[in-house]
Amino acid sequence: MTKAAFVLLFAFFFCLPARAKACDASTPCPQGKVCFENECVADCRETQIPCETGKICQTTTGLCAEGCLVSQDCQAGEICQNAKCVKLCNGNVTLGGTVCDGETPECYESADGLSGYCGCREGSCAPGSVCSGTKCAVCPRGYENYQDQNCRCPAGYASDGKGGCAVCGERQDCNCPASFVTNGKGTCVACVESDDCGESGKKCVNGGTLDAKCVDLKCPERTYMKGNACLPCSEGCLTCKDGNACLQCDATYYADGKACKSCEKRFGEGCGVCHVDSWQCEECQLGYVKQADGKCKKVVCRADEYVAGDQCVKCSDMIEHCYKCTDEPICQICSGEGRVVQDGLCVCDEAWEENEKGACVKKKCETGFYNNGAKCVRCPEGCFECMDEYQCLYCNDADGYTGENGLCRKVKCSSGQYRKGVSCRECGEKIANCAECSELGTTCKRCDTGFKLSEDSAGCLPIQCDAGFYLDGNDCKPCADKFPNCAACTADGCSDCAKYYEISGNYCVPKVCKGAKEYLDLDSGKCEVCSVGFEAVENGCMPKFCPEGQYLNGDDCAPCPENCRRCENGESCRICDNGFGLKDGGKQCVECGDGYFLKGTRCVRCEETLPYCKECTSDGTVCLDCGNARMTVLRKCIL
Repeated sequence: MTKAAFVLLFAFFFCLPARAKACDASTPCPQGKVCFENECVADCRETQIPCETGKICQTTTGLCAEGCLVSQDCQAGEICQNAKCVKLCNGNVTLGGTVCDGETPECYESADGLSGYCGCREGSCAPGSVCSGTKCAVCPRGYENYQDQNCRCPAGYASDGKGGCAVCGERQDCNCPASFVTNGKGTCVACVESDDCGESGKKCVNGGTLDAKCVDLKCPERTYMKGNACLPCSEGCLTCKDGNACLQCDATYYADGKACKSCEKRFGEGCGVCHVDSWQCEECQLGYVKQADGKCKKVVCRADEYVAGDQCVKCSDMIEHCYKCTDEPICQICSGEGRVVQDGLCVCDEAWEENEKGACVKKKCETGFYNNGAKCVRCPEGCFECMDEYQCLYCNDADGYTGENGLCRKVKCSSGQYRKGVSCRECGEKIANCAECSELGTTCKRCDTGFKLSEDSAGCLPIQCDAGFYLDGNDCKPCADKFPNCAACTADGCSDCAKYYEISGNYCVPKVCKGAKEYLDLDSGKCEVCSVGFEAVENGCMPKFCPEGQYLNGDDCAPCPENCRRCENGESCRICDNGFGLKDGGKQCVECGDGYFLKGTRCVRCEETLPYCKECTSDGTVCLDCGNARMTVLRKCIL
């Protein structure tokens, strides 16, 4: 390791900031700090730095925690409730814990900003109610709630003195609307003339209409007020007190005592300023020039000039491209093609533009417009580019327009067709099975028979009938109505029958099981085959029985052994014919012979029932031959 690297490593380990000393129950913190999560932190009870807004210093731990002691501990718009900062009137609950009800609908902030109250204020109550104290009070019957929050009778009504409103009478003070005035008898009438307004200096405007109203009377210049009327001052008077005493004469008039006299009548046309003691006109009017004899002569200029004091000045000298103007000067007529007057100046018209030489030339209009000499005008409907309103260069074939004698005509397709450019195509070419479609063939309006519109009308779907129904036009009808006992079908015939029936051509007939061992199962409605050894009967199977002397071999009867009446196979007999039996445990039927008698189905030796008997009767009850033994009187054998 190099010396430099060692120095860096030393600095890394020994120059790290010191961590707060760990603390626990056995290792307390120094003065001014408390233990929090095994680290010593500042004790807020002893530090001069307060807790951040919304937190308070806990007296038990010395830590800053969320909460409050007073509302000043909370943020603006919050109050301290139950040691927690909550929004003022939070949930319409005030500092006192009351809940705002219908009479006190709103919660307001008190002036201190730290408490709230329930109540109303101007404009917060419902129509027909006023804010009385902190609650909304309903106006008495017949009263209205005016914007001043006072309950007043409506226009044309007055208080009846009993808490209600009545139609204005002669002795009642009537509340009149803006378009009406009182006649002094408690009745509201539309003002017609100035006397109806009731006081001097008032004037009725729009009299006799719904807009009639009284306004303060102010007479214009050259008039004076007499009563409620404005009367004209004397001739030449600008302001006056009455018709005979002028206070200020009008221009071109001079004062002669209380009267105003015309300067032009005294000194001739064009005299503008003169005095009662003048011997000649002192100043001529604009457009006039004073002569050596003291008279005023009118200045006459050419059509393209205007009068400037006592001189003629060309309009074009003051206003570029102007041919005719007023004396102000304001241009009236411009020179040069394409120029028009705008704000007293000459500019190129909307459809014209100024070139580099200062001349106005026709502006080239954007595609779809033509220049009519005054402005750019849109080409006729369906025309993409045109010369004027009668000469279209290119029709908008994309929108279905085609040219005809310089004009554009929109292609209209018949029902069942859509427009593609300027041609008509069948709807079914674009939307399969569509009989009628929109103009551009984007949606179908009506489908072919047997089809229905999709939800977005963009296609036609086959009409699917439920099981047991067939499609008749656009309607699903029961198969059984057309094909009795049919369970599934088309309009042409039945494809599946109900239980116990089968197809015969296009119809259903009762099902007949053809096989000898087949029977009709009533549950499934199908022909079922009987098991081996069984034969079919109506609606089921039963075991097959063979006649005596035969046994069932599969589905056939086979003969039993000889002399056998009943057997289970061809090898052994179970019951022999009469006179025959099974001898000595055998399987064949034989005649019992001497020394045997037939007992049930087998041959039994006589000596089994009659000891020592060699021959006995056929029932084995009487011995016929005792052989070597002696026969007793009772025909029994003994030795």
